[in-house]
Amino acid sequence: HNDTQTTRDSYAMWIALLQAGKRVWATSGNDDHEMPAVTCLNTIYSTECKAQAHIDQLRVGNFTAGPVGIKMCIGDTQMGGQCDFAGQRLVFGIGDIHESAWQEGYTYTVKLLKDEEVVSTWTIDGVEDFYYATDVDATAEYYRIEIYNDTLDRLIALGNPIWNLD
Repeated sequence: HNDTQTTRDSYAMWIALLQAGKRVWATSGNDDHEMPAVTCLNTIYSTECKAQAHIDQLRVGNFTAGPVGIKMCIGDTQMGGQCDFAGQRLVFGIGDIHESAWQEGYTYTVKLLKDEEVVSTWTIDGVEDFYYATDVDATAEYYRIEIYNDTLDRLIALGNPIWNLD
């Protein structure tokens, strides 16, 4: 994970756009104008190992900006989607921390956000996958996930929101 001021600024801009109620169809990243390198990662889960399958997930916003796998849904709606929150449950899983972001003995925090408010946090070790389910607030605008490396005091991944139809 490329921890530069540019990357941190990109994350801050991404969060500001989300908090302003804007949809983000691109990912945070860093472009140093240097030789290509795998220093900025996005995590995409697709049904096939084909470019079109990855692009389809990017188009709907079902990906994580950063090197941690976040799988989240409300009902049948995945990250980047929109649904009616009334009577629904949010389910998410955290795993697949890329080797560039994981270090043995470090701790990581998972933050669940409802709109701009952190509603729950959990400390994980980055080794075991983590899963959680909860009822959603039908009046919320969106839910999303952030992942921090506590040991380095660094934001390392942002999940796209799921938006309320209301």
